[in-house]
Amino acid sequence: MSKNIRIIDFQKKGFKVSFLYTGKGTQEVLVKLCWRGSTIYRHKFILEEGSPFTYFSSTGEGEEFVDELEAIFMGVDWEEKHTFHGTESPYVNYSELPRVKDHPKDCSFPTYCEIFAEKLYENNLASVEKGDVVVDIGANNGYFALFASLKGADKILSYEPSKNTFPYLCSNTYAHENIRAFQKAVSAENGTAYFHEDYEMYASAGSHLTDDTGNEHVYQVDTISLKDIILSNNLSKIDYLKIDCEGSEGQILSSLPSEYFAMINKMCVETHGPELSIQVRQILEENGFDYVIKENFNLVSGALVRPPLGCGFDIYYAKNLNFPKKNTITQ
Repeated sequence: MSKNIRIIDFQKKGFKVSFLYTGKGTQEVLVKLCWRGSTIYRHKFILEEGSPFTYFSSTGEGEEFVDELEAIFMGVDWEEKHTFHGTESPYVNYSELPRVKDHPKDCSFPTYCEIFAEKLYENNLASVEKGDVVVDIGANNGYFALFASLKGADKILSYEPSKNTFPYLCSNTYAHENIRAFQKAVSAENGTAYFHEDYEMYASAGSHLTDDTGNEHVYQVDTISLKDIILSNNLSKIDYLKIDCEGSEGQILSSLPSEYFAMINKMCVETHGPELSIQVRQILEENGFDYVIKENFNLVSGALVRPPLGCGFDIYYAKNLNFPKKNTITQ
């Protein structure tokens, strides 16, 4: 296959790539820079035959990238990849980190770093352990499910409603027999709801349930309650419950009957706004959970950056003080 891109220059500092389009005529091309398959940056170019172009990150403050980067060029009917090797990674056992796939319009690198490098879902109070039964609400591309599998979880049930993201969840996890993926949103009850997904605005990580049915980026999805996740999968326990669903966390937990909380050992819940943070805190206290909070943190590019006080982007790590407890629920 003929190549349409010739690399002129690559600089480790600032993730800078200069290239020449050697194809015919003029064509719109999407260029993605990826680390282990997760997209760091993407940009569209109108490429003209024989013209040079430079692509660089907006955060290039002299930083050198680590491990290796892939530049993927996607034209109308062609795609080619170029790999660039960087410096040694500061992440322990980085070579063992999984390679993944994401939607062409997604920028999943921050999420990838949060999970695999920063280990966002590990805490002294709540971590995935070998043999755990895990429920993943807001599975996105499946990175947390992969993380839980690498940690030795016995069963991982992943819920993601997005028609665009769900195929990548399946693609990233299909080789793991302990992961099951469900194309449903988790909400207060079984049924349907409207889902907002706008890659141009938020990328997949900002997708959420909505009442704004008139928006062009809104479509209908199936929903299931946490109670029915437990019943339909014949679960006698949930060792680790992860919830990151962009604002539905309150209704998910508040709709769960109190007796079901005794079946949940550990939780990691991200809240989106001060009212939801208070609501989740009250639910945990009422149902016998000890917890710690990472308060008012906004996760940006894998780094924890503190936004203005009162934003309520809190992460709750919770442990059930009454677990294990004999299951007395009739299923």
